Amino acid sequence: MSWPRRLLLRYLFPALLLHAVK
Repeated sequence: MSWPRRLLLRYLFPALLLHAVK
């Protein structure tokens, strides 16, 4: 886990939103 958490949130947030919308 070296990559920043901001990248994770930037990719996890939209993914979660897309899943929630679908």
